[in-house]
Amino acid sequence: MRTGVWIVSASVAIGLVTAFLLRTRLPARVVLALLAAAGAGILLVIAEGYFRVRGQEGLGMGWFLFQLVAIFGIFYFLIIRPQRKQQQRHRQLLGSLQRGDRVVTSGGIIGKVIKVMDNDEVLVEIAEDVRIRVVKSTISDIRSKTEPADKPANDAK
Repeated sequence: MRTGVWIVSASVAIGLVTAFLLRTRLPARVVLALLAAAGAGILLVIAEGYFRVRGQEGLGMGWFLFQLVAIFGIFYFLIIRPQRKQQQRHRQLLGSLQRGDRVVTSGGIIGKVIKVMDNDEVLVEIAEDVRIRVVKSTISDIRSKTEPADKPANDAK
């Protein structure tokens, strides 16, 4: 097996490991070092394709395209797809927002929803008689949901 194939395989493996490490809580310098190693491997793949075009020995353009598709697939399944799912969950969270919910904004403000307005705004009470208007998309979490009004109270035992 040629040296170039080993380098390409190693760079793909490093890329996979790096993508996994980005999802963990490692120090930034460790992740950056691994990213640099993966980037060096990708540069070697590009150089291999360049030498092949110039007529010198190389792996060929088919292998290079396979590597590009593989890297895109890795990024899609490890980065893009989870991000889309997270955005969808956030949209559902905002859709279920109702009066009486305790919410946290992206700025860290905790309050109680007083009114959900039609123009993508929410009136939130952060202290007694202190109300602020907040854009819905800045609500990052619902701490406690209110129970629906049609549910009977459990007073009788």
